[in-house]
Amino acid sequence: MQAQKELLELAEEIKMCMKCHSPYEKVTTERSVFVRDLFLEGPWFFPPKGSVKGFLGTGPVMFVAERPATGKPFSSNKSGDTYFYCLLEDGFSHAHLTDLIKCRGKTSKENEKSSEYENCEGWLLKEMDLVKPKLIVALGAKAYSRLKKLNPNIPLEKIDHYGSIRRNRENREKIRKQLENVKLKVRQFPKS
Repeated sequence: MQAQKELLELAEEIKMCMKCHSPYEKVTTERSVFVRDLFLEGPWFFPPKGSVKGFLGTGPVMFVAERPATGKPFSSNKSGDTYFYCLLEDGFSHAHLTDLIKCRGKTSKENEKSSEYENCEGWLLKEMDLVKPKLIVALGAKAYSRLKKLNPNIPLEKIDHYGSIRRNRENREKIRKQLENVKLKVRQFPKS
């Protein structure tokens, strides 16, 4: 419970961060946060859904995607629903779900800035410190390579991003098999 309380406090801190939002820096922080969120560019966190804890998960596994989606809300997104279903079915309902980049925003190639990653690294490190995962699972190649750069010694696995389910139904089964492999690794952890 203490870790969940601290995760909520951390989410409040992240919500007030304006490092990546220079267009809003000439207004007061409260006003700039309001304007940023009005245009759906603010921080986003995986919500709890059913027994899947999302951002509030404190289990031994942390799933890290690259950045929040910018399209439909996650709660009405079929690939997001399928992802949560797979996590629940494979025993990861208490896993911590997060992103490298915390804020929603434009995702075009020319808009990808390493400063967004760098601005959010401290938040991710705080999450790791609170959750103390035994294994981090990167969702996709970009998340994997960024996490490897952040700390080459962290216990890290890579699976496909859940968004690939939307592009190809066969990917759902592929991700289920990848999650099964992660589950086998978790079973090898010493009992604490």
